[in-house]
Formats: sequence, C-alpha cells, structure tokens
Amino acid sequence: MNFFIGLILGIIITFLFFVIPLEELDIADYLISYGKFTMIILPVICGIFGWVGGIIVGVFYNLRAKITKGIVLYS
Repeated sequence: MNFFIGLILGIIITFLFFVIPLEELDIADYLISYGKFTMIILPVICGIFGWVGGIIVGVFYNLRAKITKGIVLYS
C-alpha cells in the first residue's frame, strides 16, 4: 500500500517539476533530473519504510497481545 502511495506522490511531484518554470534558478538541471527519478525512488523508499514499519508494529502488537492475553470478544 505504501508503494502505491509513493507511486502516486512520485507522479504528482514529477508533474510539478515539469510544470513549474525553473529557468530563474541556478539549480534547475538538478531539480529536473531529481523530478525524473522521483517516480522510481519514491515508491521504493515508501515501500521499504512501510515494510519496516509493519514489522515494528507487528512486533509491538504481538508483545502486547502476549502480555494482556489478547482481546476476547463475546457474541
């Protein structure tokens, strides 16, 4: 899910880099090249952080569930 969020953000950022005029800036070449690679780098980074975050949250949830014996629902 984080990969797809990163992909959407990468598309938006790349679009903004191509729409915003950068002729006035001295670092225009750097920004344009960064904008091109944003569609590749951002989804990968978001996917990795989402995976690591899921592992960390899963570990804490399992520790808490082991200590509290989980949640019992009666229907």
